[in-house]
Amino acid sequence: EARAVGHAPKVILSDHAPAHFDVALDAAITATGEVRARGGDQPAATIVLYTDLGPKTAVVRDDGTFSCSDLAPGGARVRIAAPGYATLEKAVTLTATSSGRPVDLGRFDVVAEAIVEGRVLDARGAPVQGARVAKDRAPVFVASGVATSRVAITDSKGRFHIGELAEGTATLEAYAPDV
Repeated sequence: EARAVGHAPKVILSDHAPAHFDVALDAAITATGEVRARGGDQPAATIVLYTDLGPKTAVVRDDGTFSCSDLAPGGARVRIAAPGYATLEKAVTLTATSSGRPVDLGRFDVVAEAIVEGRVLDARGAPVQGARVAKDRAPVFVASGVATSRVAITDSKGRFHIGELAEGTATLEAYAPDV
């Protein structure tokens, strides 16, 4: 793996690496964009670009714009999270421009979050404490001390609260060992 400021990172995989080889790094790509909420509000959002070479984080400036530098060309996934708004994820392609100018990812419109609250009960109708509840798939394992806004843990009465969801139909899954 080779990285240098101002250059796109590169990973070379080989079963038989020679004793010496050269690595040519391309110029880095800078991606820019804008985040807005309905009604023109400016949310305090954090942007993460997930690339093949790892995540890169950017923060939205007061004017709603963001930039993220030292990126390699290729596919990426943009995740935008802001308190009180639905998390937005979108696939993008990062392509170097001939002029070296930043790649404009465009405008991302976030919407107010939807919140789901409920209870998890076992087959007898008793509350399940400590169940993990999440949109789509509940994780079987969550590392101790790792907080995540995407997974709710039920309380002693089986209650849960999940926010940052987009409006519309959602599938929730609950998981609890031995239940």
